[in-house]
Amino acid sequence: MSYLDDYVSAVRFGNKLRNEKVPKQAYTDLLQYYREIVENPELDEFTEQILPVIAEQFIKKSPFGLAGLCHSVSQQFFDEWMQSELSQASGLAITVGSVEFKGKPLYPVSKSSLRRTLAEGFNPDRELDLHVWLTFPNMRVLDLTIVPTLLEKGLINAGYFGELQHVIWTESDNSELYYRPMLQDDQFLFKVDQIAGYA
Repeated sequence: MSYLDDYVSAVRFGNKLRNEKVPKQAYTDLLQYYREIVENPELDEFTEQILPVIAEQFIKKSPFGLAGLCHSVSQQFFDEWMQSELSQASGLAITVGSVEFKGKPLYPVSKSSLRRTLAEGFNPDRELDLHVWLTFPNMRVLDLTIVPTLLEKGLINAGYFGELQHVIWTESDNSELYYRPMLQDDQFLFKVDQIAGYA
């Protein structure tokens, strides 16, 4: 399946976990809506030219290292985005799932493990084997923590991604990274973890 198909499935899974009854047609309509947005040149230009600057500014003002803090960092960026004028330029969604590097999953996450995690509820002392990133309506991924996390795990050397400390990814990229959405939930952090300070 494509990233878009996986993303709509992640939206459906989130609604199911919240016991929200949504007609099947709504997901067909959502898929069509995103297919049209994927072709939006203005949003593409925004995510290719302006978003990298915003992301790097956000990272620079962080008072702590971002490795291993994907939930907290993604939530902070999401909250700032949605409370600013940037939200008028584009929506944004917190996405939970698996990320692969060079064809190997970095975290052993599945829909059943996500169910168990959410059923257990808030537990900031637990280490979660999953990844969190941000998805834009044109299916661009913004990952603010993968570069320092790969560095911390010893999977890359400094400068592997050039000077950037973040990744903006799309499925059409010839990239060693691949993102697999499993759950879309803008409140995921608060159900299972806690904010690690504020950037």
